[in-house]
Amino acid sequence: MSHAKPILILVVFLVIAAQAWPAGAQQPPATPLPRPVPRMAQAGDVLWTFAQEPPFYDSRVALAVAALIDAELRAAGVPAFYAELQGPDRVAYVDQPPAPISEVRLLLAAAGFPDGLSDLREVGRCQVWASPPSVAVTPSALPSQVAAQLSPILRDALTELGRETQPCAATQDPGAASLLVWVEGGAVPAIPNRQESTFLALPDAPSQPRSPGISAPVIGDAGLKPPP
Repeated sequence: MSHAKPILILVVFLVIAAQAWPAGAQQPPATPLPRPVPRMAQAGDVLWTFAQEPPFYDSRVALAVAALIDAELRAAGVPAFYAELQGPDRVAYVDQPPAPISEVRLLLAAAGFPDGLSDLREVGRCQVWASPPSVAVTPSALPSQVAAQLSPILRDALTELGRETQPCAATQDPGAASLLVWVEGGAVPAIPNRQESTFLALPDAPSQPRSPGISAPVIGDAGLKPPP
């Protein structure tokens, strides 16, 4: 009996300590979501991207908007994939979306848009360019049809992020485009690089956009055309 009381006290102490220990401390730290891994585009893939101009020259903005567009394209069964330049390679988000939908707002906040894109000013109409048919490769879809579907989807994505815009117009000039669609293995367009926006301008940007088709040095990392 002389040893029973100390043992009982020890047991009671351990029970109380276990109950007082924070529940979160018993759980391992949450594992962050794996980042989407793009791959090299393959012949026949239908790809699309933004012109390199504000705000899409910031890869965080481009990925955020592309993630919303990609989700709609996949839901509709449209085989068209967002592409970007990573180093010297052009890669496409074919197997996975450009970013998880849950991270769209985080990407925008990191780019300086914690409240979405409502502060952007529409200084011109969005224009979509689609590559002409290619005899060199069989595409997974017609670029012109993909471009027609991208136009309202882009508008819906921007509306969801707080910026309503006009419907996009089709253009035959890739140098004037805000959004470009082409087939990997065919002729790849030179992605426009502009220092001033022709579509959505930053709040403190000049009110007059640069004339479409005039190129400027690459100042972001979301596009396809490497710097000269």
